[in-house]
Amino acid sequence: MLGHNGVMVKEALAFFAPYFVKAGFAVLAIDYRTVGASDGELRGQDYPERQVEDFRSAVSYLRTRPEVQPERIGVWDGWRYLDRLLGRAGVHALRDSLDEDWQRRYEGGQSARVPHLTPTPLLMIANGGWDPYHMLEEAQSAFDKAGEPKRLEVLPHDVLGLYTGPGLEEAMAFAIDWFDLYLRRTRLADITPTPTFESVAAMTP
Repeated sequence: MLGHNGVMVKEALAFFAPYFVKAGFAVLAIDYRTVGASDGELRGQDYPERQVEDFRSAVSYLRTRPEVQPERIGVWDGWRYLDRLLGRAGVHALRDSLDEDWQRRYEGGQSARVPHLTPTPLLMIANGGWDPYHMLEEAQSAFDKAGEPKRLEVLPHDVLGLYTGPGLEEAMAFAIDWFDLYLRRTRLADITPTPTFESVAAMTP
């Protein structure tokens, strides 16, 4: 699932999506409400909480797709945008682990609307050069508060360096490796089946 900052349109992610597709991942990008091809008035509104709701709805949709493993959905997004939603204390995670809530929303039920994000594998890629929009100190502070597993890569590029040239290649290589590790190769937690009367009786002396 690809996200973006502010009131960008989904077409702006066309530079990044092919990297994931080439690596064998299914990719979905959306326009937030009032932006691009999405409905809503007034146009071009920048409300982070609403846009996170849109993002979660898109994840709920992804979980229904036959080519997608619903328990292996990753989020690629701008860390500063989620930081704005949660406050300057930092980003707690990049993905809401409430799978039951996603499914409930898709089926038409009410969202639990939990305000914090649960720690999941987190990769943060920051630039160490000139950048008036994304302060490296803020990235480091957010990273310190995130749960494990996590990794912070500071690349020697300025504000545009991660979007063009070798900086883009470096950043996307880190992202693909991280997704490959945690969405493909990491073993999922086993789900213990509900005990039957017979199995309980067999364990009882």
